[in-house]
Amino acid sequence: MHHVGVNEMSVLKNSGIRLAVAGALALASLQAARAQETGAALEEIIVTAEKRESSVQNIPISIAAFSGEELAKSGIDGTAALANYTPGLTVQKEVIGKVVIRGVGTENYTVGSDPGVAIHKDGVYIARSSVAIFDFFDTSRVEVLRGPQGTLYGRNATGGVINIISNEPTSEFEGYAKIEAGNYSKFRFEAAASGPIAGDLAEGRISAVYAQRAGFTKNLYPGARARDVYQLDNQDLFGLRGQLNFHLSDNVDLLLQGEWLRDDSLPPAFKYFDTSKAYWFNLFGPDKDLKDLRQVSQGFETAIPGSSRTVPSVGKADQDAYLARLTWDLGTMKFTSLTGYRDIDFSWINDGDGFDTFFVTYFQTDNSKQFTQEFQLASTTDSKLEWLVGAYYLNEEAKTFTGIPFIIGSPNDFILWDGKSNTDAYAVYGQATYAFTDKLRVTAGVRYNKDEKKGDLVYNLFGGLLEPDVTLGAPPGTKWSDILNKDWDAMTGKLSLDYHFNDDILGYISASRGYKSGGFNLLAARRPTTRNTSGRTRRASRRSLPMDA
Repeated sequence: MHHVGVNEMSVLKNSGIRLAVAGALALASLQAARAQETGAALEEIIVTAEKRESSVQNIPISIAAFSGEELAKSGIDGTAALANYTPGLTVQKEVIGKVVIRGVGTENYTVGSDPGVAIHKDGVYIARSSVAIFDFFDTSRVEVLRGPQGTLYGRNATGGVINIISNEPTSEFEGYAKIEAGNYSKFRFEAAASGPIAGDLAEGRISAVYAQRAGFTKNLYPGARARDVYQLDNQDLFGLRGQLNFHLSDNVDLLLQGEWLRDDSLPPAFKYFDTSKAYWFNLFGPDKDLKDLRQVSQGFETAIPGSSRTVPSVGKADQDAYLARLTWDLGTMKFTSLTGYRDIDFSWINDGDGFDTFFVTYFQTDNSKQFTQEFQLASTTDSKLEWLVGAYYLNEEAKTFTGIPFIIGSPNDFILWDGKSNTDAYAVYGQATYAFTDKLRVTAGVRYNKDEKKGDLVYNLFGGLLEPDVTLGAPPGTKWSDILNKDWDAMTGKLSLDYHFNDDILGYISASRGYKSGGFNLLAARRPTTRNTSGRTRRASRRSLPMDA
């Protein structure tokens, strides 16, 4: 693992600008001393954190980079394990996958809002944090960029960025297969094969992973085994990736990739530690007074009292992803087109009462279909000036079915939300680095972001539909689709100065600004607020009506 900017002092101002004064003096000295003792040289890692290949030691960003070999040696098989080796990064599974960098991350769990840390898979942005916890298989490297990355990565990168880069097809035949086994009946099989097809015209690669692990928590609820919910916090995953790289001419390549992930792992357990403050426990009794922290007795009921609808799954996070990357070498420049499509199905249920008598359940099921298109034009000559310009577009159509079924004696014991959120996001950006000398460089970049969002909501309370004229005092006849309709835009940028003290030590000072797009709260009916890019919030007038996250 390599870090840049380890000795770092940073200040986050109200304007959203982060200043960083960094130099890897202590780390470099320690590594150099160890290398001198062992006679080993420091390994150079090539990253694409700035959308072009560069040594990790030459990038004025606080970054942690892991090669595929380092991931395997460290036992990092997914984003959750990545946090154990990356200072400032937290990845955990609560309601959904939650990623936080330096305290900035997911705030709203519905499809109406967006995360604060951007995850990019092979150059394509993943819009939903519900699938932020996934497996690394046949991975070339992982890069964690800390701090706002609003110029090159754009929207929703206020906390930082996680880049996952897969191994690509090779011009020579190669392959591997490995099996891992461990406690809790852990079994993991991963394999890949790569090589040329049709002579020199194309290469292909196919990768697969299958992983299972028993749950950390036993569910002693009668019938739990028959419903396959007797082991919580388990793993049940299958993944397949296929790639074809076509050489259309001497200077034009087309990479096609398809990836299919099926994750039926059950959610974490929910258990009360202090039962004296929950009044309903006096009526029903908590978890049959189970004393072991890794034992519960919960029904995970999928029925919704008073409704013909049911919760579709206790736990699911499926993805179908497709990528087309066209690269055209123009001699002094390189043109890149990235086209991506991702279909996400997510479902989660929490037996929220904490015991085996049905009292209350929380659930959420989401579907997201996103299309992205990005064009980049970058300099390739070895000169004092390096530059990159680009344009970006995202369309996401997402919907959620969320609810709280419970029993209080009413014929319709539920609160249900059916929400929709359709997003169109546009951006243009550019960044340039100029080298005054072999050691001193300045980098400047700017990006314009614009988001257009439209939503809708069906708010079902005890079988009756709530409309905004009642809940928000809107004019009679106002629909939720009238309220959930708003645009946001922002200008973000970066300015940094870096100096190479020697081959192993880089110092830099940097100011950057991030932008988190607005959104809708699809779990409540409340007076709307409007949030600007500085992080300060102002109350909107009654007539403005859009509901922000």
